[in-house]
Amino acid sequence: KILKIPGKGKKSKYAGKRGDLYVRIIIKENPEFRRDGNNLYCSTLCSIYSVMLGEKIKINTLKGEINITAPQGVRTGNTFRVRGLGMPIYGSSGFGDMYVTLNYRLPKNISDKERKLIKKLQKLEKK
Repeated sequence: KILKIPGKGKKSKYAGKRGDLYVRIIIKENPEFRRDGNNLYCSTLCSIYSVMLGEKIKINTLKGEINITAPQGVRTGNTFRVRGLGMPIYGSSGFGDMYVTLNYRLPKNISDKERKLIKKLQKLEKK
């Protein structure tokens, strides 16, 4: 993207007006966030137990870390809007929104104790 600033370039050798200043802006991709207009999109990975219990989950934003509460039993891949944590809106004091896609992981290895507890939960679910 090139930004033109009229009258802020070099003076002419021949005593004319100042020229225009052209500034090339290069926006680097961020591996954690994707931008669409003034909104930011990201995803986070959390524990299945946190989702099952409706606990708070830490989310990184451009302004620092925040906690959001995952609704109990939410499905993996659901997206939540966090108002005002996107990019600044040009010519305004407002900000876009941030959309967080919540994903959770299943444990790779479970202990015998965990297996017994899960089986108890499974029996309760069938009732």
